[in-house]
Amino acid sequence: MVIRGGGRNLATSKEGDAKTASTRTLRGLDGLNFFLAGILTQTPAGALVDRLRSKRALIAMGIVALAVGALLIALAAFFSS
Repeated sequence: MVIRGGGRNLATSKEGDAKTASTRTLRGLDGLNFFLAGILTQTPAGALVDRLRSKRALIAMGIVALAVGALLIALAAFFSS
């Protein structure tokens, strides 16, 4: 179990005593997660891009998706207040 608070990550054992993970360990795990996530998300996208004939259309769809997402975030903030 991980408890986050006070700027520290604490892992508690079954006995209940708290052990603090080192900064080096946490940064190593963050780096591993970052690169692993990048590889796992780029592989299917790369295969999709390779199969498409119109790469310009894919870029245009990506731009439209970003614009729609930005508008939805702006509208959500506007209507929630």
